[in-house]
Amino acid sequence: MNRLLRRLALAALTLVMAPLSANDEVQLIEVIFAEVEVGTPEYRSRLLLGERYLRLDDGDDAGDYILFDRVSGEIHSFNHEDETHLHINPPPTDMPEFELDFSRSSQVLKEAPPINNQQPVEHVFTANGDECRKSVNVTGLMPEVLQQLKAYQQTLAAQAMQTVERVPAAMRKPCYMANNYLYPTAHLDVGFPLYVEDYDGSKQRLIGFSQVIKPTRLMQFSAGYRLYYATEPSSTGE
Repeated sequence: MNRLLRRLALAALTLVMAPLSANDEVQLIEVIFAEVEVGTPEYRSRLLLGERYLRLDDGDDAGDYILFDRVSGEIHSFNHEDETHLHINPPPTDMPEFELDFSRSSQVLKEAPPINNQQPVEHVFTANGDECRKSVNVTGLMPEVLQQLKAYQQTLAAQAMQTVERVPAAMRKPCYMANNYLYPTAHLDVGFPLYVEDYDGSKQRLIGFSQVIKPTRLMQFSAGYRLYYATEPSSTGE
């Protein structure tokens, strides 16, 4: 972990915005994570931050992708094989009634190398006494990316809220409700996540970040795809 933190510390010193290139290319911030889910081998995920959109994909420029609209807060998911475009823009919904004692404990990792002149801090989040999530964060790192990550997670949680009444009572455990509905951005509110581990065994580790030049089309909609709505839009003119 310390070796990785030293590489990230060096990257933080060299992350400087530069002018845009030709019209068919755009400069973006690229962030790479290693992900692990229970029963699956480690894989890579990627974030690309542009002026209007945050793109999420598996690192393949030609693969399926998600665009998060930084202005409207809407999510657009594109599947190339089916040629579909899923639009996610959930209406406001009341928070579910759920009794939850949510807390956080923190400790500074004094032996870790500083990143962005800040020491990484380990946070442990608990709900009703159960450990739900653990993260290692650093403050002040890539604040613009962090802000959009939080907004994206909030939109996902709002969409999940549309069908929360269908979640079986057996699944409504404290950690499940805390991580997915009630406190989905707690691990982002304390700084940029270098490492996140959830109670279900899933893990995310920051690999690196840099400025990249990419084709402008990566930050655009795939034209001609069938449009679907996660939540049907309200009718107008009534």
